[in-house]
Amino acid sequence: MSDPKANYLKFIAPDVEYAFVELLKEVPLFSKTPVFLLQKIFQYSKFLPLQNQERLINEGMYDQEIFILLKGKLEVYIKTATGEDQVDIIDRPFSLFGERCILGEPRGASIQANGAALLLGIDLSFLPDLIDALECPENKLNDSEYRANRDMYSLFATVLLDRLDKLIKDQYKLNQKLIRIHASQNLKVSWWKQEVLLTRIFNEFCDNQLSLELNTKEILTDVLRTFQLHSKRLEALLEASSTDTSQVYFELVRLHSLGKLEDLSKVIYSIVRHLTTDAHNSRRYMEYLQTDPIEFPPLVPLSYYLDILYQDICDSKILIKELSKELFLNAILADNRPNPTILANFLEDGGWVKDEFTLAHIMYLACKHCIYQVAEVNKAIKQYISYINAYSTPKQLESEFLAHHQQLQRNFDELYCNCTISGRNQASEHSKNTESDDENSSSPDHDIDDLLSQFGM
Repeated sequence: MSDPKANYLKFIAPDVEYAFVELLKEVPLFSKTPVFLLQKIFQYSKFLPLQNQERLINEGMYDQEIFILLKGKLEVYIKTATGEDQVDIIDRPFSLFGERCILGEPRGASIQANGAALLLGIDLSFLPDLIDALECPENKLNDSEYRANRDMYSLFATVLLDRLDKLIKDQYKLNQKLIRIHASQNLKVSWWKQEVLLTRIFNEFCDNQLSLELNTKEILTDVLRTFQLHSKRLEALLEASSTDTSQVYFELVRLHSLGKLEDLSKVIYSIVRHLTTDAHNSRRYMEYLQTDPIEFPPLVPLSYYLDILYQDICDSKILIKELSKELFLNAILADNRPNPTILANFLEDGGWVKDEFTLAHIMYLACKHCIYQVAEVNKAIKQYISYINAYSTPKQLESEFLAHHQQLQRNFDELYCNCTISGRNQASEHSKNTESDDENSSSPDHDIDDLLSQFGM
């Protein structure tokens, strides 16, 4: 039986390490990852070419691999009482998935290729076992060994939080759409126009892209006064010559998490409703929207995740000194969006944490609760899964960014080809070292063929 780890890049193409690391630096996900960790990732990475309908992951299986889609399209399936249902697709280049394995739990879905695809698989077995060290302190390693855990979990938490944030915003879009359908019989417009206007207003509010034709500052001032919201940050944002609505959104999340705002969804809905009404008089917004209240699943706000994470960090008794909730929120939202890396640096610089193991533990908690909250959000809105699939699709990349991604895809494709060529020279030597006892029954040529077959060649 061939060694399942024989196709690691460190074995089949050690000479491409520098090129691999340089390419990985260009992937947004890894742009701030330390070089030592990128080099470690190289050692435990492998290219995974998939044919049409070939399965990469089966629901329920256990493993320690995460994956990055380099090119192609993948379909996501979950088991049902009658078989399997497709619930999602993964087609954005350099998407990371499979991070649930860090919890030591089985895969929650099956994934297969829709057409030819190329992925990068990363075996996380090189990371020290943090869970084992938490459960059995006597097995804890030297503190410096957990630096890689901290960096990798920070990376995963960033990806997961971005995913959770998008899903939560999808909830608000669905919420607002259902509330407003058919409420006004005077607006004679089609269903799709209603969706377009409401979704556009909400997206532009969250991304600070609202038209200057809208009376945004006046509307925000009136709505916040109605809800009797007082915050120095809000006042500063409204007093600025140009109001950054993205910062307004995250300040409302912060206030809700602090308990200073009782109903976040009601405030968001009121803001979007007034902006939508104002948009009827704008040349930029030509569609109209009918509205009608309708029952919908409970909303899961972003502040709920922040509450759980803060409470778990405090309850775990891992901080050297007390951390107020306001300081915690100021740190994790310092970048105008949840940023676990900034939180880790803040806790380290401020003297709340002094060792890598504890920081790795905190980043692990950030990942764990985010994974669970993503599941809760999906559960709450599963009856609207078709809408979520439509609305959670990332916006079209701008031409310059898209061109960079296409070039990066070509570079990875070229590196993959070089690896297969290099593999012809390296696999034979590796096979001799790992299977010397079977020398009489296995030839180098046969080992190379086995290796190349894993690359679909």
